[in-house]
Amino acid sequence: MTDYTSLFRKRLEYTREHSPWYSPPSQKLLDTLTPADDASLTPSQVGSRALLMGNHVATNNNVGYTELEKLGGAAKDHTCFQFGQGQQGWYFLYGNVGTAGFTFMLHRIDVAPGAVLAAQSATAASSALYGIVAGCGARDGPWYTLPHTVVPGTYTCDASTGALDFRATTAATGDALQSCSFTSAGAAAGFVLSLSWLDPATAQAVSVDMTLVPAASVEADGDYNGEGGCYPVCLYGLGSLYWSYTRPAVTATVRTPASPSAAVDAVGTGWFDSQWFNNGLLYGSWFYQVLTGVSQSLSSTEPTRWTWLTLQLDDGYNYMLATFVPGQLQTGETTHVNVANRYNPDGTVDLGVKGIDTTVTATTVIDGVTYPTRYTVSFVGDDEAPSTSAHRNVHTGSSYTLAAGFGDGIVILPNGTANWESPGFVLDEAGTASKGTGFLEANQFQVTSDLVRQAAAAAGLTEAEGELFVDNRRGSGFWIWPLVAVFVALVLVTLPVVLLVRAARRDRHGKRRGEPRTQPQAAAQPPTGQAAPSVAPPQSSKQVPAGPGS
Repeated sequence: MTDYTSLFRKRLEYTREHSPWYSPPSQKLLDTLTPADDASLTPSQVGSRALLMGNHVATNNNVGYTELEKLGGAAKDHTCFQFGQGQQGWYFLYGNVGTAGFTFMLHRIDVAPGAVLAAQSATAASSALYGIVAGCGARDGPWYTLPHTVVPGTYTCDASTGALDFRATTAATGDALQSCSFTSAGAAAGFVLSLSWLDPATAQAVSVDMTLVPAASVEADGDYNGEGGCYPVCLYGLGSLYWSYTRPAVTATVRTPASPSAAVDAVGTGWFDSQWFNNGLLYGSWFYQVLTGVSQSLSSTEPTRWTWLTLQLDDGYNYMLATFVPGQLQTGETTHVNVANRYNPDGTVDLGVKGIDTTVTATTVIDGVTYPTRYTVSFVGDDEAPSTSAHRNVHTGSSYTLAAGFGDGIVILPNGTANWESPGFVLDEAGTASKGTGFLEANQFQVTSDLVRQAAAAAGLTEAEGELFVDNRRGSGFWIWPLVAVFVALVLVTLPVVLLVRAARRDRHGKRRGEPRTQPQAAAQPPTGQAAPSVAPPQSSKQVPAGPGS
């Protein structure tokens, strides 16, 4: 069995040794993450430390991992986990069968990059850890949440067909997870999930058995959620690659302690995502790495918070809406959607549509965190879809209600923090007539110190050690090497220019290399054999510009 503690320790050593000198990692943070020589962490703690490392800019967490590149071909051709492209990727899906709803995620956590694995003669799939995230509930609740779960597992995938097979290893004593398998004969053929765990409060079983099949006529190939799969952007090897099935059919059996027959072979609507991302140092440009590092020394320490909503309307249109927010949203707050896509009934996709606002109309408070549970989604203006789109402004002037429908939809992510992630229902603006189904996500809504405290606890760190990760900046100690690098770069760039300018000025005064400058011809020539009087060249006032000060 893989020694995950040793593997992670080697990854940290590799990061120290292979980080560029002009963009060094924080030794204090790496030392805090490094297990003691005699320590043996649980797989869950190792996976959580890897994710905590990935969430702080000063750890250089992507050293040794490969960069992202835009995708081509059919989206479903990229069903397999892309091990090594960043340290994390996941499958996400949900289902709403009317009487019950569920959420499921399977995360890959690459404990170490390829060079470290090669030195250990290890394979990516067998050396990765897998985070399992789930929750389910009957209509109107209660909702049951799988506790924090990061486990070893077996994973195989045929890149040519997308056929995959994942099985969780559940031998660890005390794990709530009882079993988890996620399989597919190929993405277009659909996915099969079998999942069960013990509810800690009742010690009774919770289970979800589901089949999800894409709509063959319009979405068999899947849809990219941005150009080349980049969502919202890919830049110098960083970013997120992301594709979806936005209206697959779901058949599910859901059993909970409160509702042993919440759903039995019930049919409804689902959603499927495949996504992976890479963050950290930019690839391919040391100059931009330095500038990014300086920016990260000054930028806000607050985590990125966002809502992610879907509308699957009865008229055949689907929307995905992402909005970045400064903090917890309260009833009555209206925000403008930052990134929106429309998936049309004919299989076309309008990326980046505009003119959509969301207003929170109801909230619930869980563990001191306010989560929106009901929105009014308003199409308030020109959606700016391409003029060639037959669907431009199809919903402009309309408003819908999106409401949670299965209880308090909290899930626990692989880093140990809590999100709201649950299916819901779309109604008319008055909230009475059914208009479809949807989903509500509120990501990282806790205050920063609580987020870090939860992640540190999941990683097996003390609260004091976790406090080191609250300030998500590189810090003032990072400045010296970027400034040195910028100074050297300025000298290397400007010195040749200055020398060329000086040479050009001298040439304009008639000086030729290796020859003395002569007087210009006058109307009266000096006698033959008499040298023209020598004139000293003028002194240039141009000076080499000094490098920037600090």
